[in-house]
Amino acid sequence: FSANSDNCLLGWAVKPGLWLQKLTTREPEPEMIEVAIESAKAVLPEDKIPAGTGSYMQEASITDEQGEKV
Repeated sequence: FSANSDNCLLGWAVKPGLWLQKLTTREPEPEMIEVAIESAKAVLPEDKIPAGTGSYMQEASITDEQGEKV
């Protein structure tokens, strides 16, 4: 609600919460993202998983018939 409002009073009311959120959160590390992707794949039906959401760690080690990385 507050994101779509131009009310200055409402903006000041949510500022402390946003400051606290900025202090207590950080960007996820790549391993955390990998766990999140695998967790989502475990609970979603296979036909609902978007293309290209494979394991980037596994994809980095894929090789072709000649043994070269793809």
